[in-house]
Amino acid sequence: MATVCSVQSSQEPQRDRNAASRAPEHQPGASVTRIVDRLMWIIGVPLVALFALTYGWTQLGPAARAAHREGSLGTFHVISKICQKDCRLRGDFVSDDGTITRDGVDLYGGIPHDADAGDSLRALDTGDPYGVYPPSGSRQWVWSTLSTAGGGAGLLWWVWRYPLRAPGRRSTAALGKRSA
Repeated sequence: MATVCSVQSSQEPQRDRNAASRAPEHQPGASVTRIVDRLMWIIGVPLVALFALTYGWTQLGPAARAAHREGSLGTFHVISKICQKDCRLRGDFVSDDGTITRDGVDLYGGIPHDADAGDSLRALDTGDPYGVYPPSGSRQWVWSTLSTAGGGAGLLWWVWRYPLRAPGRRSTAALGKRSA
């Protein structure tokens, strides 16, 4: 007499847990998500990088002059004080010799906590189109340098990644093999 033994597996077939991440075209709305992602990288990244580069570059010269205390000394008349996390002073600047008058500019860095509308403070005009600095100097050049370097690096990465290596473009090596 022969005994027949059957073994049944209690394990279910294993499912591929990464299948959903490998086949996004089968998910609802995946094509819209891919389009939005692609637009963000192709349009958004260069715009942000260009803004950071431009902003940093235009602020770098005046901020460096303020760090070296170079510019025209004068008086900053506080018109308004706006405080949220930090305070911002807006006012008018007049150089000591009266040759430079700037209306509606900000006082960058080193703002006295007790300053209020109507006060007059010493300031340094370095040619920044939006503000003046305290006569003791400023460390604003650090942020301008970081903005310029970050924006430039982001723009270079984007140019290397997209226009130079765009999907669908063949490399010169592939073109050489094809013609042979």
